[in-house]
Amino acid sequence: MKKFLFFLFCFVFTLAFTLSSASNTTHAEDNLGKSQYNTSDYDQLVREDALDPSVSRKQWEELKQEAYKEDQKMRKEPAVDTYSKSKYHMRAGDVLISNGTSGSFHLPGHAAIAISSKKLVHIAGPKAHPATHSLKWFKKRYTKHHSYIKMYRPKKKSAGKKAAKWSRKNIVGHKWHYQINNKRNEVHPTYCSKIVYQAYKKGVGSGTMKTSSKIILPLQLPQYSHGSGKLHRVKTFR
Repeated sequence: MKKFLFFLFCFVFTLAFTLSSASNTTHAEDNLGKSQYNTSDYDQLVREDALDPSVSRKQWEELKQEAYKEDQKMRKEPAVDTYSKSKYHMRAGDVLISNGTSGSFHLPGHAAIAISSKKLVHIAGPKAHPATHSLKWFKKRYTKHHSYIKMYRPKKKSAGKKAAKWSRKNIVGHKWHYQINNKRNEVHPTYCSKIVYQAYKKGVGSGTMKTSSKIILPLQLPQYSHGSGKLHRVKTFR
């Protein structure tokens, strides 16, 4: 009888411990994505001139939460691409959007624009300047740690060409410094999604990007696109 009670006690204890561990693990996984974006990096970014002081701390925290929600939304999108079964070839004006972080701070999302079939331009983050790279380089860097890259193409090929031309003239080769700001009419300072936004709005026409008073999040670029510049997904890399 004593032996039976001993084994019963061991079984109950083991079961309780297992359930508790599973619950804690699930809870930790559920909060993993949120916790990494709750770090207060506002002061550091302002000191480094990577964030315009006119952006309040509250706005910055709200922006991070909004970016996190957009990431979750994009992860749930149906995995159906225009070129899902055929080879994708980058085209001038294509927009690259990743949920990987573009700098040392925890704000999900990064964007770039193709300036030709071979090269793209982006600005990586704080203390960086605009740089050109190949699609291969971009894929290697921004598909790490379960990140994805979604390729978007404008409705009209001519719109993509004009956006790429604007980027080559106004971004490539310029030493603009990185700063997240609300200065949508000024080319510099700039940040990744601002480059794409302005490439279409200034390079193609104001009707290709909806006007906004907010900071443009990379993951929201397709929502802002409009008319001949309306972006549709053509390929996903993971």
